[in-house]
Amino acid sequence: MARPKRHEETISTIKEIARQQMAVDGAAALSLGAIARAMGLTTPALYRYFANRDALVTELILDAYRDLSEETATAVDGIDASAHRRRFRTLLDTYRRWALKHPQDYVLIHGAVLPGYEAPVEQVALAAFGGLQLLISVLQDADDAGLLRTPPAYRDTPPRIREALELLEGGFEGAAPPPHLLTLAFTTWLHLHGLVWQEIAGHLPPFLFDDGGLFELEISALTERLGLN
Repeated sequence: MARPKRHEETISTIKEIARQQMAVDGAAALSLGAIARAMGLTTPALYRYFANRDALVTELILDAYRDLSEETATAVDGIDASAHRRRFRTLLDTYRRWALKHPQDYVLIHGAVLPGYEAPVEQVALAAFGGLQLLISVLQDADDAGLLRTPPAYRDTPPRIREALELLEGGFEGAAPPPHLLTLAFTTWLHLHGLVWQEIAGHLPPFLFDDGGLFELEISALTERLGLN
């Protein structure tokens, strides 16, 4: 086996065992030593692949964001650009399905408790922006078609919020969307995340979420409010 291929396969194995550990014991229990033991290696041997636990955690976070972005983009890209309602709902449905399929990854990218871990803010923010940018694009297309109903309050974005949103503008190729559209996309994402987080975290009675009915109800209401029926 060629050395580069073996190196990549070992990295994949390390990541998979790390995910298994987190699923069983929680993210805070993640340990290079435990991973090494599961692989029949010494802990120093793992340092050839990851400098420390934090480097592994960061890579897991980036992988999760990339996978989520790719899955939602693939689902939306297969739909005609003029089918705004279907594209919007497909994006949100795919986001939820990915989260339910990868709950530990979802928790990891949204603030799992990892004592002492400090994420490289710029690197992680760039990875997270991929999914948000897709939502912005879907809303932008609907807005350009004259179908999107934006809350009037968003068209007079308070200065402090506008300044914060300006940080997103550098991530676009070409002209950035107007502030009201960025605000709408961000609050829509927060709404979506809140629904999915509650379902995964189990903070509310499970019968509210078991069949996806509450999520479907809220997404239908949100779609109606945005004028995408």
